[in-house]
Amino acid sequence: MRDASVEDIFLKVLGTLNEAQSRWYVGREALARGRGGVSAMERLTGCRGADDGAGGGVDGRDGGGGDGDEGPISAEAQRD
Repeated sequence: MRDASVEDIFLKVLGTLNEAQSRWYVGREALARGRGGVSAMERLTGCRGADDGAGGGVDGRDGGGGDGDEGPISAEAQRD
């Protein structure tokens, strides 16, 4: 666990950002923390991470295909 002052600063910065910036910042910090980083960010911010079913994930690699059949690009878009 990191020093409380680092987390206080993180939360202060987070409070100044818009939603898109906040998501990027939390995701970046989760990746920087490595194993357990997503869980740590969920505890710190009180927000759910990549497992909200919306796709995209913290690092954006799961593609967000919804039901998982089409992946990040729909089958129709791939044909075009």
